[in-house]
Amino acid sequence: MLWVGWFYFNGGSAASMYNPRNNSVCKIIMNTIIGAGAGGVTNAYLRPVIFKTYSKYAKHDLFAACDGVFAGLVGITACCNNVEVWTAFVVGVISALISIGAIALVKRCGIDDPINAAAIHTSCGIWGLIAVGIFDNSKGLISGNKPEMGRFFGYQICGAVVIIAWTLACNIPLFFTMKYSKILRVPLIYEIIGLDYCECGKSFPAWLVSSD
Repeated sequence: MLWVGWFYFNGGSAASMYNPRNNSVCKIIMNTIIGAGAGGVTNAYLRPVIFKTYSKYAKHDLFAACDGVFAGLVGITACCNNVEVWTAFVVGVISALISIGAIALVKRCGIDDPINAAAIHTSCGIWGLIAVGIFDNSKGLISGNKPEMGRFFGYQICGAVVIIAWTLACNIPLFFTMKYSKILRVPLIYEIIGLDYCECGKSFPAWLVSSD
């Protein structure tokens, strides 16, 4: 569902169905498919090997494949309208590899990220900006016009730094305030039972309230 929704997210950003073919909605959606697919296949095969979860009884990791698709989608978004098809494949593969390292780092830091959303969004989002500076057909380091490509790449790096700084400046005070006010996390028993029952008004399961 997320993958299909991303077609409209990226394609809809074009604002018009009548753009030139080199940055049309068709090309945007095609690059989105290829970037996500490349990330999914890369993660499905490499992450079990890198994390040493591969065995003859567990050859395929669907969760890893889904993470790879997610990583490819995030990575290709910034440059999907103005790169070649082969570039979308490369961006997707690199996004998957970056996400593997980011997920391992987040776990090592003890950060609670059960669906790896923060790790993938952060790492592959930054990579997506850098990929624009490298692969953009008009101003990228590989395919762009020489007088502008170095400056354009610098703009992407600067943009990534500014986004990181702004995010940290806004969120560190917020989360530290919530932590010291003891409203950042629910009680442990709520986590065990589930927030659907404790916070969202859903009735408790029969096994939990059974007199037996």
